[in-house]
Amino acid sequence: MSSDLDRSKKQEDLNTADTTVRFDEAAQTWDDKPARVELAAAITAAMSREVPFGPEMQIMDFGSGTGLIARALAPQVASVTAADTSGEMLAVLAAKAKAAGLTTIQPLLLDADYESHADATHDAIVGAMVLHHIKDIAKLVQHLAQWCRPGGWVALADLEPEDGTFHRDPHGVMHHGIDPASLASQLEAVGFTTKSIRTVHTIQRPPAEGADLQDYPVFLLVARKDGQ
Repeated sequence: MSSDLDRSKKQEDLNTADTTVRFDEAAQTWDDKPARVELAAAITAAMSREVPFGPEMQIMDFGSGTGLIARALAPQVASVTAADTSGEMLAVLAAKAKAAGLTTIQPLLLDADYESHADATHDAIVGAMVLHHIKDIAKLVQHLAQWCRPGGWVALADLEPEDGTFHRDPHGVMHHGIDPASLASQLEAVGFTTKSIRTVHTIQRPPAEGADLQDYPVFLLVARKDGQ
């Protein structure tokens, strides 16, 4: 049994490493797609409506990538920890934050197990389009509970369940969308109360070359950690 677990862990580490390499390679041109920028703007606007961000808040953007959301939220809060497993994505984020004069964003390079950050110091944790790349979401949810202070918020956006056609390249894709009701249950099991689940954007793209456009809705789930 232990050897099976070891093999599973090694394969998961390889999958994570492969995904990180792909994001490293894509970092320099990540923000060049208008649809990607539009999606980030829609998610950020929805987060700002649902979460009471304020100038005293310390927040984390989990899976921050190049910081499309971290850079947009930074003026609303005291500080943003931009956490990602891709060093190249964080390098692009740091350069763009510096160019924009945003001095309150701190890049944080996470290891595959996210153990390089374990402090419950965040007033809010946000994440966009990252969950479908993570195999063990329940484990991540436990980390979110550790990182978020009592009374803090999580705001997580991702694809609603889809038919597997959204990603033409399946490498690094662990889930064909995320069931928000299931995600809410996992968060509630570790001490959060769900505040809202809404569809906040719809991506339109052809599922294959030459096919008609298909709708892929994106949800935002907002929850608050119990206690004060």
